[in-house]
Amino acid sequence: MTHTPRHPHTRHSAGVFDQRVAGTYGLFAMIAILVVAYVYLVNASVMSAVERKQSEDHVARIAARVAMLEAEYFSLSESVTLDEALAKGFVVPPAERTLFASRTSGEEIRITMR
Repeated sequence: MTHTPRHPHTRHSAGVFDQRVAGTYGLFAMIAILVVAYVYLVNASVMSAVERKQSEDHVARIAARVAMLEAEYFSLSESVTLDEALAKGFVVPPAERTLFASRTSGEEIRITMR
């Protein structure tokens, strides 16, 4: 049996190699996790921006519809007369039951349902 001398720095070379391989795999795993997280966060940011834009468009459509309905309401409310209200079943209430109703002309009108 012959004994081959070993260099003093090579006696743990297998352990150091295993640590380097494990470190390399760990580094690649960390990079892969960071890449996946980056892609996910960029995607979430883009989706959030798209949803915000859709919400803003929806709010704008609703606001336009509300404005149209308000204009229609005001035009219809200006055209209501006492005779039309009485024809639709409203009656002139006693003064003590009147909650509110007046016109800008100063003429006060009190009506209530039967």
